[in-house]
Amino acid sequence: MSELAAGTVVGGVRIDAVTGRGGMGVVYRGTQLALKRTVALKVVRDDLAGDPEFRRRFTQESEIAASLDHPHVVPIYSAGEERGRLYVTMRFVEGTDVREAIRRRGRLDPALAAEIVAQVASALDAAHRRGLVHRDVKPANMLLGTADGRPHAYLTDFGLSRFADSEQITRTGTVVGTLDYMAPEQLEGRRVDGRVDVYALGCVLHQALTGSVPFPRDTEHAKMWAHMTEPPPRPAAVAPDLPPGFDDVVARALAKRPDDRYATTGELGAAALAAARASGAPPVDVPRQATAPPTEVGHGAHPVRPGTVGAPAAVPGWAGAPANGWGPPAGVPAWAPGPSGSEPFAGAQPFAGAQPLAGAQPLAGAQPLAGAQPFAGAAPFAGPQPFAGAQPFAGAQPSHPSMPGAAAAGPARAAGSSARRPRSNARVVGLVLVVLLTLAALTGTALWWTGELAADGEDVADP
Repeated sequence: MSELAAGTVVGGVRIDAVTGRGGMGVVYRGTQLALKRTVALKVVRDDLAGDPEFRRRFTQESEIAASLDHPHVVPIYSAGEERGRLYVTMRFVEGTDVREAIRRRGRLDPALAAEIVAQVASALDAAHRRGLVHRDVKPANMLLGTADGRPHAYLTDFGLSRFADSEQITRTGTVVGTLDYMAPEQLEGRRVDGRVDVYALGCVLHQALTGSVPFPRDTEHAKMWAHMTEPPPRPAAVAPDLPPGFDDVVARALAKRPDDRYATTGELGAAALAAARASGAPPVDVPRQATAPPTEVGHGAHPVRPGTVGAPAAVPGWAGAPANGWGPPAGVPAWAPGPSGSEPFAGAQPFAGAQPLAGAQPLAGAQPLAGAQPFAGAAPFAGPQPFAGAQPFAGAQPSHPSMPGAAAAGPARAAGSSARRPRSNARVVGLVLVVLLTLAALTGTALWWTGELAADGEDVADP
């Protein structure tokens, strides 16, 4: 098909440049005029767009594909027909595709190849659960971007897939798909299911590991014959330094009979990851949605965030503490048990800003009640003596053996506890003395009034 010129508007998208070409059509980078955002626009080949049955199913299947919400599926924004052109509008992903990555590097690192296959496999499993078969899985339909600084693969072209229970959509002499990745039953026009995507993904794995498609042939007929009759090739025959487990993974994925393949693409992805890990090379982490960090735990009423109170000292007990001094070693989450197995992460530091209570003074003692008179005949009440045992609060000591200074703070902690106890006792003694003074004053007053009344009675009785 002829390419559309820059500035052409299709489906509300102004075409800016060509970004890729494939068996189904041409992909453009464009600007969605209504929202002023950059999008990817794929325009289907004219010969396919001219088939009324293909157009009907294309619209129906694009609606299903647009409903797929998966981190490794490129979201579809819209799909339709305009002036005889079928188009799909998708998110534009900054980066490259896996085909270009293989072309630049020759072949991919086994761990990276396995991770890309596993990510795409999870997207295909999500589609298969909806009854949708991709039918055109290939490196050019896998975009490779980044998420949180890590490689992140996206599967594209779901708008050109079909339902597993629908009839094959072809025209005479036309095969829907790409020959280098097509399963035998797909080439023969038989009913297909998700296992044709397993086959195609196995071909992608072989190409990523070796830099070559499984059956490189000069003609289309030779490629078709090889896919239908020749045994699966061994990746190690092309790249002897590969981990040996990949030979079995590729052989099972490329089995001629669908029943002999992995039942799902997810099983293929898991097998590829296992083969990569068996080599001893660290696998590439699958990018996941960021989650909120756990609440940091301190040894007190208020959590202490690292870095808010000076530079904490290194934490004893953790092997391989990081350079910043507060986090756990690499691979150990902040909420994991400490070396003892029973305490939370020991990197929380005691609150360094607490100072001894400077304003507290020893209890100077209660004064005798000035208004009370001593009871006649009784020894005057001299009043209580000041309580001399209360000491100022000496400050908090570290409360956990893993904290800095805790080893030397054992006796100090006991001393601090004993210092706090007299302070509490002083309050109790003071309250008791006040009560006793009050009772004494009331008793003295009562006795004085009794004596006065008795004296008045004697005066009245004496003639």
